[in-house]
Amino acid sequence: MFIFLDSSEQGKIFFFTLENDKKVSSFVFQADLADRGPLACFDDLIKKRKIFLRKISGIGVKIGAGRFTATRIATTFGNALSYFLRKPIVGMENFEAKDFLRRIKKAKVGVYLSAKYSGQANIGKSKQ
Repeated sequence: MFIFLDSSEQGKIFFFTLENDKKVSSFVFQADLADRGPLACFDDLIKKRKIFLRKISGIGVKIGAGRFTATRIATTFGNALSYFLRKPIVGMENFEAKDFLRRIKKAKVGVYLSAKYSGQANIGKSKQ
């Protein structure tokens, strides 16, 4: 099983699961970075779908779209999961099952993502 995380839409986290390289399922969770981020939503996903962590073969994260903080958190969560499970991780601008499978099967364990952003970060006070 492969898991792909998309946090590009404000207030929502999408998980796509691929089983047997064919069946794609999607799950949407209401998310708030202050209370319910990727970890809480992932916990809900594995409980709801009865997913065993040892069955996960690879992880994907949508990068290059969405809010700065959401992208950072999703990338960090994906990297931590990849490290903990010792599974490969890939970053993609859009989820497309065939392309994801092709890329994840070539990915190497121990190579992690760096966040990619759709725009400039808007952090701190604006300079006048």
